[in-house]
Amino acid sequence: MQGSRGSNKQGSASRAIQEQFNKAFIAGNKSEPGLDRPKNGAGTKSFTLLVDKVPYEVKIQPFDFNEEKRFYVNVNAGTYHVFTWDTEVNGWRAIDDESADLPEVVEEAISKKLQAQ
Repeated sequence: MQGSRGSNKQGSASRAIQEQFNKAFIAGNKSEPGLDRPKNGAGTKSFTLLVDKVPYEVKIQPFDFNEEKRFYVNVNAGTYHVFTWDTEVNGWRAIDDESADLPEVVEEAISKKLQAQ
């Protein structure tokens, strides 16, 4: 996945899809009427990742979008990210607007964990 960040970060999802995702969930402590975070449901898993000697608490929840498997991913009880499979990098990648805030090494570690699922 190295080097993939610089090339068209939002190429995997159209603007309309990203706006739809933004309406489907909210980040951390934001509270906007009509928007909800993903509900804890079947398939929700939590784990700790250690990346560069820093622990990250991660919660994942699978969901289907247009017959494609995706994941809501929450890191350290912060922003929810949407991960989808990216054939260009042969791994899972965050596609939401705030994904640029997610360190690349953390995104790569989450991708590896999702691939092991």
